[in-house]
Amino acid sequence: PPLRAFGGHLLPVGLLPVLDIIALQTAFLIGGAVVTETLFARQGVGRVLLDAVLNKDLPVIQAAVIVTAGAVVGLNALADVLRTLLDPRVRQS
Repeated sequence: PPLRAFGGHLLPVGLLPVLDIIALQTAFLIGGAVVTETLFARQGVGRVLLDAVLNKDLPVIQAAVIVTAGAVVGLNALADVLRTLLDPRVRQS
């Protein structure tokens, strides 16, 4: 049963830091999209946000910030829910 010990005990505990890092890196991913899309002249959310800032288009800036914040909050909430499912210490408290 080494595989059972790995899958049942080690894997959930080992996934906890990975889960936290994935949730936290979301904001950096979106910020990196602005730089990448600007450097390589690609169209995307980052380029739209940069053009909106340069043109002082407040509704587009507000929409982009709300969508980005919603994605970050949603992924962090999902990470918290998954943490409670994977970590027995959190489940018991």
